[in-house]
Amino acid sequence: MQTSSNLSSPEQYESSVIPVPVTKHKYYGSKPPIFDGAKSEYAEWKSQVIDYCRMRRITDSNEKINIFLSFMRGGTVCSWVRGFVLEYQDSTASLCGMWKLTYTEFLEKLDVAFTDVYGRRLALTKLVCMRDGQGSQTAREFLFEFEDLVYRAGCNEDNPIVLELLKMNVNFDIIQAIYGHMDRPSTFDEWRTRIIDLDDCWRAWAETKKLWAAREEEESDPYMRLSPDPICFKCKMRKSQKGVCGSPWHIENRPQMMVQEPWEGDNREEFIELVRRWAYADQDGFNSAGFFL
Repeated sequence: MQTSSNLSSPEQYESSVIPVPVTKHKYYGSKPPIFDGAKSEYAEWKSQVIDYCRMRRITDSNEKINIFLSFMRGGTVCSWVRGFVLEYQDSTASLCGMWKLTYTEFLEKLDVAFTDVYGRRLALTKLVCMRDGQGSQTAREFLFEFEDLVYRAGCNEDNPIVLELLKMNVNFDIIQAIYGHMDRPSTFDEWRTRIIDLDDCWRAWAETKKLWAAREEEESDPYMRLSPDPICFKCKMRKSQKGVCGSPWHIENRPQMMVQEPWEGDNREEFIELVRRWAYADQDGFNSAGFFL
């Protein structure tokens, strides 16, 4: 039997002492990448291997450890694997391939050895010191970034501090609307669902209001209402024109109240009184004739 003293490289040593995982379960996903000890890649790699075991429906603790070790080669991880195998593999012939620790304990040792402490602190700092909050982002976009920071910071999503940070950075109107209901969320998943639902509803309503605003602008330009000669929203003709809609809003469609010109006659007082009546009875017509009160 070949021993570690006869091996020329760490890779040969690992292949001789680490059992290759064999499973009869059918798996449709892709294999995780090889981990070489880079701490910045550890969290993502660990998550992929855990999913790999779950999709293969592997429940045996020893087999899970074997699968993890089979994807750890090269770089600085070789020395760690070598030391781990020498310390924790059961060398008894009848227990070959068995380990002296549980799967949970194995993951704890992995975390201690390869967790990116600096990256975790940086993610935690970004999470606590978020300045812009949600801003103009959709709730889905913001929550994707927020959850990524929570994951990289190694925090529990249901931690009260994490929930407070979430409420501080989501748009105030959304949080205010949620607090206005009696059934207030208590977990991160419940907050996420409620925030996304409200954000989607408000954005849909904003688009609907834009359509109504465009329709009102087509029917009657608000700036044209302030014009000295505005446009009728029914027939699209000027107020001074004879509108085809027949509305007396058009000056030309109003009945002619005066059959006698106001300047005819010799009585000045009567003339002034007629002008005054004309001005107050038909102010628009009086102004359009070039006179002003």
